[in-house]
Amino acid sequence: MSINNQQFQKVVHGCGHKWLALNEPNYLKYLDCIEYVYANDGYAFVRMTDESSAINLHEELVNRYRRYNQIEVKCRRYDMRLFEVSFELAP
Repeated sequence: MSINNQQFQKVVHGCGHKWLALNEPNYLKYLDCIEYVYANDGYAFVRMTDESSAINLHEELVNRYRRYNQIEVKCRRYDMRLFEVSFELAP
């Protein structure tokens, strides 16, 4: 599945927060391994085919949002070939 950059940016920016680690220019370094993107108000996730890239993205997000206790970032194996990095605002 290929993801058009303009469509992706529109989805992420419309979700009530900015998932900054995936905005330009960082988005391009993950483009080859992103399989699926979802964003809604206060919640977003990216499913990726490369474990190393998922771990790197997770670390970027954790470091970026460390000082905010209402933001939770998780990285997990979604299925046999995909990894999921999720970003959630606490209620």
